Amino acid sequence: MAHFAKLDDNNLVLEVAFIPNEDLDNAEYPKSEALGITKLTNDTGYSKWKQTSQSSSFRGHFAQQNYTYDTTNDIFIPIKPFKSWIYNSDSKAWKPPTNYPSDNNVYVWNETNYQDDNTKGWEKVSV
Repeated sequence: MAHFAKLDDNNLVLEVAFIPNEDLDNAEYPKSEALGITKLTNDTGYSKWKQTSQSSSFRGHFAQQNYTYDTTNDIFIPIKPFKSWIYNSDSKAWKPPTNYPSDNNVYVWNETNYQDDNTKGWEKVSV
């Protein structure tokens, strides 16, 4: 099964479609991408598609609705969890602007606290 992300003009993923491997001559990526885009364009009339990998073996993450396709790094980027977080293309993950506390307690991110005082953000959870 090959999966393809339908992109809007801003490279936002609108949906993910799949095509049986047999319909792509059992080709592997990257050859399967060109075959899939041609098939999807012929079938739907829409031409802006990128292949995505369920195992994340290429393009960073398996695309999902509202992910973004980064044309510079050729990866799909998940939805930003908080306004202040920064995407790290090396680790392929969103990172908070401050490090997680290392005192063996459990914390959750509180964006409001961070916006009020950018030295805060992690809020201790009572367990």
